[in-house]
Amino acid sequence: MQRHETIDHLDAVIRDRVDSGRSEGIAAGMIFAGADTHVVAHGDAGGGRRLDADSVFEIGSITKLFTGTLLAAMAHNGEVQLSDPVASLLPAGVSVPALKRRQITLEDLATHSSGLPRDPTTLGPGSTANPYSDYSADALYEFLAGHELAREPGSRVEYSNLATGLLGHALALRAGTTYGELVRERILQPLGMTSTAVTPSAQMDARAAIGHDARGRPIPAWLWGKSTLAGAGALRSTIGDMLRFAAANLDDEGSPLQRAMAAAQAPQKRMSLGMRVGLNWHVLGSGDRTLLLHSGATGGFFSSIGIRPAHQTAIVVLSNSRRDSVEDIALHYLHPRIRLTPAPKQRKAITLAPEVLDSYAGEYDLAGTIVRVTRAPEGLSVHVPGEPEDLLYPESRTRFFFKEMNAQVRMKRDLRRRVSGAVLHQDGVTVAVRKVS
Repeated sequence: MQRHETIDHLDAVIRDRVDSGRSEGIAAGMIFAGADTHVVAHGDAGGGRRLDADSVFEIGSITKLFTGTLLAAMAHNGEVQLSDPVASLLPAGVSVPALKRRQITLEDLATHSSGLPRDPTTLGPGSTANPYSDYSADALYEFLAGHELAREPGSRVEYSNLATGLLGHALALRAGTTYGELVRERILQPLGMTSTAVTPSAQMDARAAIGHDARGRPIPAWLWGKSTLAGAGALRSTIGDMLRFAAANLDDEGSPLQRAMAAAQAPQKRMSLGMRVGLNWHVLGSGDRTLLLHSGATGGFFSSIGIRPAHQTAIVVLSNSRRDSVEDIALHYLHPRIRLTPAPKQRKAITLAPEVLDSYAGEYDLAGTIVRVTRAPEGLSVHVPGEPEDLLYPESRTRFFFKEMNAQVRMKRDLRRRVSGAVLHQDGVTVAVRKVS
């Protein structure tokens, strides 16, 4: 498509997503070759306000790109090396798990190959609507001291909020400051990103979009100001600021910061079929077809950023809703052959006997996170640490679906007909889940 056709199509897609109820609101921005930009915003920001280019969103795990960039920049400056054990940056006496004498390095943390779980089991009993708000350094150190690795660091890639949060904490300690100040001094100020922060200013709060959960209900913002894991998902930002970040990532011959960004993009490890991981960037394809992508989610927001270096194009999509992912939008406009995700089809729930539902109850290992499943009056209740409870509705004896999000689950049994696990299909991604009890 030509530039004007792309703009018209993007505008129409954003409006359709919102007007059809798939999202409360979406703001999207594109960078075209030649540094020309386009921004579209549509939907409800809350409090009678409409979304616009200055609306502030929680960007969730896109924060990890800033943490990876910090690592690359500090390595370029000689403050750290990628091969440094993370234990060498932590206070004396803090014990970090190792296996076969292989210590967890900074590179392991940034490439999700540390062997640490997705989240610490010691997040605590705080509100599930704000799971990371008060996670202290003492709680982190206690978890690390008691955790045993199941595999050698560096041997396999598995996504981990804990790992990137630990990395951000360790880099801040080395720099003698907080994570929020470190990212402000090293990245935000040099790029002129005045509407991005861990702890938002009063002016940012006045422009903050209200997040909505998967059921469309307004929910409080996630607060990370006191969290040791801020490097995993704490930042809030606007479309304008995120386009500045994307533009800097397209220029690998500029400032030392931009050279560090290029280093962070370089693939380090194989993540899955067709996907590699840099210092937190997800790298799809190769050569002129290389796409760099990362998406994020908090309790009430979805976000996605992608760049296509060979074409000098980039896109950022921010949504104040957990109803529907926006990653497919980013992928489609970077590579039009990747299709947009159609609206979820209407599914009909059936009634299953209590004993059938009881057979599925138990604990499941979802990429290192233990998920608890219990019987509910209409199906199954799913309890993920740090997240609100969700309901699974049966559409057959083995297949279930979520009403509030585009996700389905197929239960699996072994040769003895015992429930052995499940397969989760969500937003085009398939994940195997193992039943552990």
